[in-house]
Amino acid sequence: MNQFSSKKRQKIILVGGGHAHIHLMCNARRYQQYADITVISPEPSQLYSGMASGYIEGVYRSDEISFDLAAICHRHKITWIQSCVNRIDAENKKVYTSHDQSFEYDVLSVNTGSESGTSYVVNGSQMIIPSKPLNNLNQLKDQLSNNLPNRCKITVIGGGAAGIELSLAVRAAAVKMQMNPDIKIFERNADILPGYSSQTRKHSHKKLQQAGISLTCNFDPLERRTKDKTDDDKLANQDLLIWAAGSRAGSLFVNSQLPVDSQGFLSVNEYLQSTAHPDIFGAGDCISLRDYPKLRKVGVYAIRQSPVLCDNIDCLLSNKPLRKFKPQVHFLSILNTADKTGVLQWRSLAFSGRLPWLIKDAIDRRFMKRYQ
Repeated sequence: MNQFSSKKRQKIILVGGGHAHIHLMCNARRYQQYADITVISPEPSQLYSGMASGYIEGVYRSDEISFDLAAICHRHKITWIQSCVNRIDAENKKVYTSHDQSFEYDVLSVNTGSESGTSYVVNGSQMIIPSKPLNNLNQLKDQLSNNLPNRCKITVIGGGAAGIELSLAVRAAAVKMQMNPDIKIFERNADILPGYSSQTRKHSHKKLQQAGISLTCNFDPLERRTKDKTDDDKLANQDLLIWAAGSRAGSLFVNSQLPVDSQGFLSVNEYLQSTAHPDIFGAGDCISLRDYPKLRKVGVYAIRQSPVLCDNIDCLLSNKPLRKFKPQVHFLSILNTADKTGVLQWRSLAFSGRLPWLIKDAIDRRFMKRYQ
């Protein structure tokens, strides 16, 4: 018999509906004999990042890449609250929402993802659309579908995986709508796809060239504007501006005075616990692992953290030893390069074509079917 069955019921609060929390929600019954679970998230659905560029291109429908958080909660007898948590009171074990509500917890987990850049006004009116949070992709899709002229000018800031995938997806979608897009990518580093192999970069360069997408490296157009160097404004007269450069933490952890890294991400130990508060867990892009501070913000780690997070919340409440999370060194990576093609990287191997996309599509659909 679980030791909590004769004591007061425990309160587990999940803040955010990222990949790790969806796994926990779908395994909620392991806790329910001794705990009540509440999920608090600002949106009723969560887009899956692995299929985001395919959604922009029009390969996938919204329902094919979305997790209905409210429905998952209902199915697994979890309390669902649509709101935004703006402060965590770790000392008194409470969270406060934007709707002036407060909720007590015994164990708290945060899986809110990261943000890309900021809303930056260009010429007093036009906004750059950040690629994260992922629900911004709905705004991007609307802009692409309804508000662009035939000979549209599109700029993507950032040449990482998100920038490459989105630029190719936007071009493919525009071409399907019989537009003639002029797309530019600006990357502040010396080359695209930092952290990827030279062969993967080579294949990706070729895809960009074939698509007629121009690339400028070692250049940050927003930095030039900040320094008032507007004599050659690369962002002027653009029809669509997309920010896909890096990631940053939201304000939640700093506002809550929780330990964070230099970029504001929640600092956690090898058990995915806050380095100061063992009853607070975190997973996915919103955290920084103390022992792996330079770990990339990629979805594979959030997925791998899911069972560890799930086990450790149970273990903490059951006074059992916790599991360590150790990020894998090598993992399969497939970039979606539009038109049902991709670039696959595994260790030193890299190749492009239709087969990588077919593999990625099968993996992504299986993942969605497992949790939807």
